[in-house]
Amino acid sequence: MSKHAGTNGAPGLENWRLPSGRWTRSFSVYRREWRKIIKSLERATGFTVTSYDPMISLSKLVKLPNGKTDYQSSVQITVAFAQAILDALKRTEENAIE
Repeated sequence: MSKHAGTNGAPGLENWRLPSGRWTRSFSVYRREWRKIIKSLERATGFTVTSYDPMISLSKLVKLPNGKTDYQSSVQITVAFAQAILDALKRTEENAIE
């Protein structure tokens, strides 16, 4: 999570970096904007987002016979790359409808 103290460093005035690169003081806005990308990526790839901000880590998780979860594979991508993937999928879906 990327945050930094406000200009005066006062507690509670943290700024949160959005996927767009802009900043907000609202944690709710921060969480909502990241969730849009996270949920879209998870639906599109079948991978689970295991961390984000500033990079996005996607992992293929598998259940082991002992009930634990293991990482089958992982990849770390930039927000720009994630957005390019989602934009390409959107264009593909739009072309399929036409």
